[in-house]
Amino acid sequence: MIRTIRYLLLMAALLLLGLQGLNLYHYQQQRSLNRQLAHPENMGADANPADAPELLFARAHYLMQQQQADAALALYAQVAGQPGADAALQEASRYNSGLIYLRQALEAQHADQASEHSRFLPLLELAAHELHAVVSSNPAHYDARLSLEQTLRLLPRESRSQAGWKENRTSVFSHISGVSSGGP
Repeated sequence: MIRTIRYLLLMAALLLLGLQGLNLYHYQQQRSLNRQLAHPENMGADANPADAPELLFARAHYLMQQQQADAALALYAQVAGQPGADAALQEASRYNSGLIYLRQALEAQHADQASEHSRFLPLLELAAHELHAVVSSNPAHYDARLSLEQTLRLLPRESRSQAGWKENRTSVFSHISGVSSGGP
């Protein structure tokens, strides 16, 4: 009887020790993830698609701050396309991609007026596509709605009609006090 109790206690202690080891392993993984998130500049230059979506997003944000828009767009696309990623993170990735495309379109428009349609329009359409995806999945995303409206206003009339945008819709700006751009 005493021998059985000893074995049961030993098994319980080993089980608790195993669970504690598992908790320590998860703690170390989380600590490593937090360290990488705190310093995205120390991550490798090439992103591994198996990396956590949070790491890819942090790296993309860092690359955007470093004026490396193409690399950031590639990482944002990976995050938006990962099935296991958080929906809010995917939405933020699409929104950031849309803003990058919009910024590139405006830079292309100001850089060279002669080739305006060669880069400007495709980039605007990409921006509108990404922002429309955000607004479609979350109509309450106010910043995406404003950015989408401004992007669609920059498109020529024939591109607007292809995108399904109608001129007679009420402007978002008509509901914002103090903003005169586009208001009635």
